[in-house]
Amino acid sequence: MREAIILAAGFGMRLRPITDVIPKAVFPVLERPLVVWQIERLKERGFKRFYINTHYLAEKVVKAVKDYGEGDNVIFQQENPILLTGGGLKGLLEKVKNGHVLVHNVDIIEDFNLEELFRVHELEDNDITWELAEDKGTVKVNKNRVVDIGDDGVAFTGVGVYKKEIISLMPARRFHLIPWIKEHIERLKVGYVLTDKFWVDMGTPSGVFLAYKHLLKNKSLILGNVTGKVRFRGFVYIGKNVKIYGTGVIEDTIVLGRAVINGTFNIRRSIIYEDRRVAF
Repeated sequence: MREAIILAAGFGMRLRPITDVIPKAVFPVLERPLVVWQIERLKERGFKRFYINTHYLAEKVVKAVKDYGEGDNVIFQQENPILLTGGGLKGLLEKVKNGHVLVHNVDIIEDFNLEELFRVHELEDNDITWELAEDKGTVKVNKNRVVDIGDDGVAFTGVGVYKKEIISLMPARRFHLIPWIKEHIERLKVGYVLTDKFWVDMGTPSGVFLAYKHLLKNKSLILGNVTGKVRFRGFVYIGKNVKIYGTGVIEDTIVLGRAVINGTFNIRRSIIYEDRRVAF
């Protein structure tokens, strides 16, 4: 049975002020909470059991998963205090039943071939196998190995397969994962798959916009109630519970939740959730 760890304990600071009221893991993706969307997408790809860490507004993450009927095969790790990326992962690895597990950041939207990622991981008997992209990043590779983490490398996508056994090398305290891997890069066997598939970090306003454009194949979608003289330009998504009335322009913008827009307005390059807005 394939298992997946979804890292969802972060504060979502790059999406504030929206994430002042909802955790990033509950941010809507096509009318579903992000963490639920990830579970459903991974289930379509053969994953059956999920492990999720929470901290910031943890009760909203747990409620979202259970409200959508996805709680039966989910084990939560509620962290107080937050264990950071390394400590959180270690705690989750201790819970998994398989020897190898997918680790996926909650905010990464991707079209990766995860079976190929597992195939390379198992064939090369790696401790860790990362999905890397040919974008500018910090991961340096040589042949089939990650050899350093620094400047002038390729990009780590936030998705990888990890061997459970590496927990024996991890410290007991709270720690950050990437610096720990860098420190132990000669001891760990870290491989990679270099992808040209789509991926985006939805933890930023521009990332949310690009994710929606990709998921909707660059076609705008207006689901909410729109009355008055409203002009839409560029790529626009209006959620099903949104109400817009008045006169104005909405351009390259995503409007979510129970947002209400009225009067005279000129809205460009924004993500709006309820009464909160962040521009990009």
